[in-house]
Amino acid sequence: LFMTDVHTPLTVNLFYRCGTDRTNEELFSFDPKPLAEDTPIVEDISINNVVVRNAKVAAMYIIGLPERPIRNLRVNGFSVETVVDPAVCTEAVMLPEKEKLQGRGIRLDNVADSEFTNVHATVAVGEPLTVKNVKNVRFNGEPLSE
Repeated sequence: LFMTDVHTPLTVNLFYRCGTDRTNEELFSFDPKPLAEDTPIVEDISINNVVVRNAKVAAMYIIGLPERPIRNLRVNGFSVETVVDPAVCTEAVMLPEKEKLQGRGIRLDNVADSEFTNVHATVAVGEPLTVKNVKNVRFNGEPLSE
């Protein structure tokens, strides 16, 4: 799969607070909530052989819930280059960050039991990879830790 001039080519974001009052700290808290019958389960996903040029927001955003991480995600063969495009300057509407996101790298939050193989990001802004609350995750053969 080849993509060009997209915002974020791979996004799995369960931090679904879109359309809510940003001043409500409870809604934007990363503290785990009690598991409920309707807490989503996202697991057993495979993505293979993706090449991306000119990703304008971020290379990849994989953000599970603190109370239920995304599990068993396998990404193999993912190459992305990000750019800063003055016409695209977006806030993270589903996350508490206030900063504008442009040309960012790979972000993994609340991910478990997953593997990223032959994954490369050339980014215009920031670090190629940031992680938070990852457990048993390997990235290009190396175990990840915060």
